[in-house]
Amino acid sequence: MKKATRLTAFILALLTAFLMPFSAWAFTSKSIFTSSTYTHQDRYASYARSEGIDVSNHNGTVDWAKVKAAGVDFAIVRIGCRGYANAGTLMEDTLYKQNIEGAYKAGLKVGVYFYSQAITKAEAIEEANYVLSRIDNYKSKITLPVYFDYEFAPVSSGRLNKAWNNGSINKTKMTAYTKAFCNAVKNKGFKAGVYASKYFYYENLNYTDLEDKYDIWVAHYATKTDYKGDYSIWQFTAKGTIKGISGNVDSNFMYNPKVFDDTAIQRQAYTGSEIVPDFEVKYKGAPLRFGVDYYVTPRNNTNYGTASITVTGVNNYSGIQDKTYNFDIVPTAVTGAALVKREGVALTFEWEPHAEAEGYLVRYRTPITSWVNAGETTETKYRITGLKGATEYLVEALAIKTVNGKKYYGVDPEEQLKLITKPTKVKGIKTSARTKNSIKLKWTKQSGAKRYIVYRLNEETKEFEELGDTAKNYYLVEGLKTNRQYTFKVKAAGIIETGEEVFGAISSEYSDYTSPKTPKMKYAVSKKPYMIKANWTKVSGATGYQLMWSTSSKFTTNKKSVKVKTKPYTVKAARSGGSYYVRVRAYIKRGNKTYYSAWSTPKHLYTK
Repeated sequence: MKKATRLTAFILALLTAFLMPFSAWAFTSKSIFTSSTYTHQDRYASYARSEGIDVSNHNGTVDWAKVKAAGVDFAIVRIGCRGYANAGTLMEDTLYKQNIEGAYKAGLKVGVYFYSQAITKAEAIEEANYVLSRIDNYKSKITLPVYFDYEFAPVSSGRLNKAWNNGSINKTKMTAYTKAFCNAVKNKGFKAGVYASKYFYYENLNYTDLEDKYDIWVAHYATKTDYKGDYSIWQFTAKGTIKGISGNVDSNFMYNPKVFDDTAIQRQAYTGSEIVPDFEVKYKGAPLRFGVDYYVTPRNNTNYGTASITVTGVNNYSGIQDKTYNFDIVPTAVTGAALVKREGVALTFEWEPHAEAEGYLVRYRTPITSWVNAGETTETKYRITGLKGATEYLVEALAIKTVNGKKYYGVDPEEQLKLITKPTKVKGIKTSARTKNSIKLKWTKQSGAKRYIVYRLNEETKEFEELGDTAKNYYLVEGLKTNRQYTFKVKAAGIIETGEEVFGAISSEYSDYTSPKTPKMKYAVSKKPYMIKANWTKVSGATGYQLMWSTSSKFTTNKKSVKVKTKPYTVKAARSGGSYYVRVRAYIKRGNKTYYSAWSTPKHLYTK
């Protein structure tokens, strides 16, 4: 909007406002449910006020169209209750579906509540889950909170009454149970609220610990409530009457702040002239018209620092509170960002000097994360460290201007500099599998690495030679000699923003052995009851052998084994005249590690 247009609209708005009839705020009102006049607390003078009901199956079938036509704006529907007998049975309100759907269809705002008799935290959570399971399909229809209705039963034998009287629960515990219910509701995406009488809040709940976390609905049957805490709904009678409902109905006032919608105004680049940013003013989600529905008053909107715009409603919106929106006037964007050096997990970049900058804020992010501040500098070059390898980053420098001790950071450049780090040094190399002629290597995977190059030490030349590459974080080295040590290195490769391939630092050396040679079973015989005698070929360099016998050819049942140094060797089987399979493997101990050969082909026999 141009300045001249704003001024003209402002004058028209003022003229229109003076022509509108003047009406003072009434602190009393007559309810549509009773013939009485009610006085509202002064703190709600600027709030929008509406009237509504709360219903259960005790109210019978409701004609919601008539209720809406009579002026009712909202309804809070009971989902169910916990019985106040010792059993504490959970019971569903038989009309809750009909009431939710009917109220919503008629155009009322809808909330729900559950009558609780919870005497443990687990019961409060159980009640919340009971409600949530029944309202999940009504998420779009329930725009008011889910209320925890906490009150004593009308008889002294009620389970909550008895728990309070015998001291098994107290104010602290009951407050904790209330929070447990409400937090379970909030975790599922619903608004949460608490219903209780004025005296219940005072005597049985720490109401000051609830009012800043949940919506408060207070019951106080009077023509003026002196409840001290914050609240958004006041239930003022249980004896209201309205068309569409037979008999009495609980009646309520709801208070909502009458304010323009929140909106964020982006930082504005300093120009040296007055800045009035374009932004949309809304009330309850509906866009308003400048000069017809509101006018604006800018302040401090020329120089660096925090400026503001105050929105004042006129005509149909003259009863709305003025709302002030702040925004910052900051340095213009830094230009000329370019890469200086790429090293490991560090990136150094530079930019052109900014004429009015006192310094620069450097920050970075990945394409899917939020900005991270790397630091501030008075130079026009910065080295960002501690980044992840083979990862794309957006980097930028923002000019800094200080006003009254507060730093203001400049607007973002039109495009951030995109840079990709080199892969990091490969770590975590280990052997995941081995045979007498192969070793399968595995290492820690690097997100963003495109491939890995594997090298093996040539024992004759003492040089590492490239074996091959893989896109995976493992590699099978084959064609090796039995029971031989081999040494390897691995490095990662990635693609940078220019399309070129770059490499991370090569890993430390990793050494391991292939498996020993597999012994061959010469024989396995039984010449005495229960006894099995076995013999096998010798394996050069073996520390020992593991002999195993089983009644299963796959060695899955009734298997036993023993480690031995000499051969042949005799073991005692569990069965006489049984069918047995016998196999053997060699092993070599090197330090704390044991290397096994493959198992030999098994021999089959029957014990005597």
